[in-house]
Amino acid sequence: TLAYNLVIGCLLRRDRAAEAEALLHSMHAAGVAPDTVTFSSMISLSPGASTAPARAAEWLGAMKQLGLQPDAQCFNKVLACCARARLPELADEWLDKMEAAGVPPNLVSYSTTIAAYAKTAQPDEAAAVLRRMTARGIAPDTILLNQLLESLVRASRPAQAAALLSRFRRGELGPPPDCCSYTIVLSALAREGDVARAASWFRTMTAEDGIAPDLMCYNGLIRGFAGQGELDEAMRLYDRLRREGLSPDEWTYGPLLDGARAARASRLARSLGAQMLGRSPPVLSSFCLVALRRSIGASGLRAVCRECGVLDQPAVRQALGKAPLQGARRG
Repeated sequence: TLAYNLVIGCLLRRDRAAEAEALLHSMHAAGVAPDTVTFSSMISLSPGASTAPARAAEWLGAMKQLGLQPDAQCFNKVLACCARARLPELADEWLDKMEAAGVPPNLVSYSTTIAAYAKTAQPDEAAAVLRRMTARGIAPDTILLNQLLESLVRASRPAQAAALLSRFRRGELGPPPDCCSYTIVLSALAREGDVARAASWFRTMTAEDGIAPDLMCYNGLIRGFAGQGELDEAMRLYDRLRREGLSPDEWTYGPLLDGARAARASRLARSLGAQMLGRSPPVLSSFCLVALRRSIGASGLRAVCRECGVLDQPAVRQALGKAPLQGARRG
């Protein structure tokens, strides 16, 4: 059985699902009995978002027909299929089925279901699952609590997310927040235009809690300040992240170039463009190149690209109009 399981797992990792299923059926002919590991691997198989939960349930049924009792890992993989298909209510039903089968849901079970509700912007339902979990004596971890924050943000309730983060910091919910927790909240506030509160949370994270911001955290704040016309503050953050050894990406340069264009700061835009294109590897995002062109013109873009040795890159040619120009999109 072990040998078959190893081969089936290898086939599934290489997206050779049909061969894996054929091998499973051949086990019967060879007189080798599949076990829970065999079926656990097959349950992970996702032929498509809409069909994956139903197919996973079929594999679970096949286990029972062979007299095998699904364990928590098998049920959790069914829950994961429901989450990927954005069917949180179905995941909730499978929690009930786990308990009915005598398999207590664990932290992964509840976290997966909460993540499904977070993806579909249903924070109240996600909170209900958390209450159900804690009532069974299972403590949340930081990842789960971040999913609750994400559910509130997706539901356009950043103020409630900030309030939850405050409870998080006070230790009312268990583990302390991490960089991701703060990034979720301050990025949401920045998108809403409340850059003052976003910056306040940034200071709390760094100065009070001693948590180092990552690039995603900086990008969320830079986007907020640049979008509000506070380009000087956005540039201070840009300089700070570089001093801390972080490497700016398209989600850093895009908002800064848009902000420079809005402020008619063509000299700054050209400087940013040179840094963006002169690094190794260069940032050749189409929306960054389009933003740069709109700031310094086609001739200015051509000159910067020539200086940086990227003039013949396909994305550059497209931005210069040698291919259909794509509209800039924001990160």
